[in-house]
Amino acid sequence: MLSKDERIYRLIEVPTEKAACYSDLQMRQVLPQKTIRAYATLMRDGSDFPPLDCAEVGGELLVYDGFLRKQAYLLNGTALIKVRVTPAEDREQVVLWAVQAQAHEGLKRSPADKEFSVRQLLETERGQAMSNVDVAKAAGVVESYVRKLRESRVSIAQCDSDSSKQPKKVQTSRGLRPLKYKPRKPRLDPRGPVKPPPPPLPKFTCEEIGKPGPEIANEPHPDYPGWTRLDVFHKQHGFVQTHRLTDKIKGQNEQAARAIIAIVRDVGVLCQKFLALPRSLSPAELVMTLEGMPGGGRKVWGRNLKQCQAELVAVLPQIQAIVAAASAWTAPPED
Repeated sequence: MLSKDERIYRLIEVPTEKAACYSDLQMRQVLPQKTIRAYATLMRDGSDFPPLDCAEVGGELLVYDGFLRKQAYLLNGTALIKVRVTPAEDREQVVLWAVQAQAHEGLKRSPADKEFSVRQLLETERGQAMSNVDVAKAAGVVESYVRKLRESRVSIAQCDSDSSKQPKKVQTSRGLRPLKYKPRKPRLDPRGPVKPPPPPLPKFTCEEIGKPGPEIANEPHPDYPGWTRLDVFHKQHGFVQTHRLTDKIKGQNEQAARAIIAIVRDVGVLCQKFLALPRSLSPAELVMTLEGMPGGGRKVWGRNLKQCQAELVAVLPQIQAIVAAASAWTAPPED
């Protein structure tokens, strides 16, 4: 492919509107208006700018390099402009020249500009016959980027076309070969399946959660001086109440019932231990025995029973009564 300086051209002066600009030859998605205004200012000050590069196809002048300068000329109202005209075989060759010119000259391109340039070139038969390396060299990108866009374009075209259609061919070092592509394996998320979001929290009324209504929320609480009813509710239940007050009381009752069942179970175990002793001790005898141990009982009380000394003394009469009732109880005869 010949570079711009190696092509045969002629320098002429034409009216500004005769140099036609088309969107398929403009590889930049957005023209920088700030740069256009700066060009227009420099042109009014007398600065020299290179002529526009145009291709002649069917008697029409197609601009393929110099779109910003063309907009600056229009902004200044310039009637005649200088253009450098090069004869082209067809419009596809002009697309190739536009991709080459805007890839290696002018302002820096955005990722969208690069993708548009490659796709515009691959849409033409000339670009389809070129290898990935040649397309990447013309568009100023890497070969893997062209290969990725070509594979995505081929996969979409195969889905839309008939399955019996002949596969497309590309020009390689070994001649014209059918285009091959490997199916991509689906990538698995290492985090596993995506969990659905939690359901929204239920919304209850103030009566259901026991929260004081707005009419009495700021009134002083009778049991807590200096606190309002709403402050006491937040202190006891938190700022977010996700359960009804009846459900919360039911849960507290179930928790208390489990604690009572555990206590009863512990009492039963303790009764079995009392029944296994050779003789039962009264609370007074138990305390006297503990105090009479070596060290005045301080080691025993401090190490094991200091925290529950008062509770042990208070519960021993009930335990002895339970033990006595259990000893006197006899199972009824079976029928």
